[in-house]
Amino acid sequence: MNRPAKRTKQDPAALIAQAWECYRNYIDADDEESCEEGAIDELLEVIEILQSFDASAPESLETINTKSLVSILISMSYVHLANYATSYTLDTKSSEMTGFDSPKEYFEKALTFWPDNPSAISLYANFDRINCGCVKDICERYVKAAGFAKQWREWALAYLEKEIDTEADIGGIDVKEWVELLIVNGALGVDCIDEEGEESERDEEGSNEEYSFSEIEATASFMSALLLSTLSKHGEALRMLTKFKLSHRIHPNVWKVAQSNRPEVSNGATSMNNNDDAVLFIPKLYHAREVNTDDECTRGVLPENLYQRMRKLFAPKASYWTESDYNNRGYYSYFIDLDDTSNGKSVRERPTNIIEDVIVHHLLPLAEKTLEEFDGDKSSKIIGAEWWCHSRQLGANLGHQIHYDTDESLLGREKKVTHPIVSSVLYLSGANQMTEETAKAGATVVFNQTPKSKAVASKAWVSHPKDNSFMVFPGNLLHGVLPCTGPKKPITPSDYEKPENNRLTFMVGFWTRNVAEEITEHRELYSPCGPMPPATKEHSWVIQCQQGYKEDKNPNSVQRTDLTGDCLPCTSPAWEEFKNNAQAGHSKGPPLLVVPKGLDHRYFVLDAPNCFTDSLFDNEDCF
Repeated sequence: MNRPAKRTKQDPAALIAQAWECYRNYIDADDEESCEEGAIDELLEVIEILQSFDASAPESLETINTKSLVSILISMSYVHLANYATSYTLDTKSSEMTGFDSPKEYFEKALTFWPDNPSAISLYANFDRINCGCVKDICERYVKAAGFAKQWREWALAYLEKEIDTEADIGGIDVKEWVELLIVNGALGVDCIDEEGEESERDEEGSNEEYSFSEIEATASFMSALLLSTLSKHGEALRMLTKFKLSHRIHPNVWKVAQSNRPEVSNGATSMNNNDDAVLFIPKLYHAREVNTDDECTRGVLPENLYQRMRKLFAPKASYWTESDYNNRGYYSYFIDLDDTSNGKSVRERPTNIIEDVIVHHLLPLAEKTLEEFDGDKSSKIIGAEWWCHSRQLGANLGHQIHYDTDESLLGREKKVTHPIVSSVLYLSGANQMTEETAKAGATVVFNQTPKSKAVASKAWVSHPKDNSFMVFPGNLLHGVLPCTGPKKPITPSDYEKPENNRLTFMVGFWTRNVAEEITEHRELYSPCGPMPPATKEHSWVIQCQQGYKEDKNPNSVQRTDLTGDCLPCTSPAWEEFKNNAQAGHSKGPPLLVVPKGLDHRYFVLDAPNCFTDSLFDNEDCF
């Protein structure tokens, strides 16, 4: 990245023209995915050219002039630089940051030149959220960004409809072009829509055009609603949600139970009713009995040695995450045939690695015990286990999307929706520092709703993570993870290398059929129900799994007998229906917003319950 040379004093009109040409070059380069370094240089050139210009931040929506547009140009240049700096900050190759200021400095400069800049405020909030800033402060930023985006969209589009002399008093610039590229397209994420609903360029007259909603307003409003919900400000959250094409949200009751570390158990948690025909059994959480002793064997579902090995195997900086390319892949899992005898004995008789050991000796017996309690004839024999895992930074993540567990391969091949008979979660870390007031790690929520349900769930069970505890629930039920406010004290980047500062979970779907055997094509590594990778240098995590599990050397993994299983806390109702602004009679207002799919965890939805089943077949790109 090359810093531009110092310039001698020039005519203001010439400076503006040069700066605008550089910005247009940046826009064109960005559209064509050209050399990134060259695009960055164009932004730096804009700032260097205009550094001595008498720019002034716009004081209101009615006082736009050449000076304020120049100020907006500088502000947007800093926003783009902040985006590049943020991406490099998140990249492990820190050497690439050479020549950049910190993202925070760029955002602050952007807001100095344009304090109302919606994109700067929203992206600044994103940056702070990723870095675990104060949730309340971040939420306030999103709310402010949403408000400014709405105001500026109304003003900018009205301005483009005016019949005015586009030759400004300084520089001879096309003011409408500046307003469209800088404010409408850049700061707001609004596009001109043609008659067929496609994005298009503004015509010469710039009149009678239709424009899309603001993507910045959509993102900021959605994040406002989400964070307001975690802060128990459900009335304010609803006001944000009514701007969207939505009809239902997870009921405030569910959020309340999820955020409480000592929830009350309702009657629905321990009983079945006519609405629960599809619920095979009541979700349960298994954990060690409360015993007043320092004996480490009483601390959880897994014996301490296995528990610590599992935490180490899937620690934040463990080789598993990089070797499996976790952050850049879609969903992938591993399938274990419990009756596989390729190693002389079945997996049930002699596990060949720690994963099989944990599943066969500790998790499978609890799943089978749960089934026997509700299915006394033992007709549902488990023959296979599909496992996968997730790691989420506390305070920085948005939870996990509400979804169904299903055979992804069969779904892709034949569009058939099937489920494991038991789904489960082994909580490995992230919950050992919960306070009495709030849960530190996000709670798992399970709804009495299946893909065949004709109505939304009437109730929800809530599982609060507890280190080394094990939760089981019927595999056909809708479920996900709600976000939480996270730890009250900020966590430094180095602290995130510690397992306790990450919500680490190990999931197992127990199947009554051999899912992998039914995959007609060759099973691929790191795909749904894929095989375990070979124990090679490229898959060193597999070598770690196998340590101590040779043919003549199988660790003595004794099943726990001091465990207890509690029915999960339950609350009702589970969903709340509401009217959006269009349904409430505000038809003359701005277009309804659409939830950004990259952020959509289905806590707020349209057309429930059908939307959840439809989502199984939805492969649309997100904006």
